[in-house]
Amino acid sequence: MSLVQVMKTISGEQVRNQMKEQGIIAKAVSMPGLAEEAGFACKNISDVIEVVGRAGITKTVAELKPIDNIKG
Repeated sequence: MSLVQVMKTISGEQVRNQMKEQGIIAKAVSMPGLAEEAGFACKNISDVIEVVGRAGITKTVAELKPIDNIKG
C-alpha cells in the first residue's frame, strides 16, 4: 500500500489507540507521522527476506524482534 493510501485509510490517533491496546506507548511529533507507522503500511518482513534469499542477495542467519522504534 502506498503512503498516500495509508494516510487516507487511518489517522495517527487511531494508530496510537491500536498501539496502546497492545501495551505500546507511542509519542510522536505529529499524528500524520504516527499514521505512517500503521502495521499494514509496511511490507511483511518474512516475505521480503524470503524473496531476497531466493534471489541470492542475502542469507538468513538470525531473526530479531524489535523492542523500540525511533523515527526522526
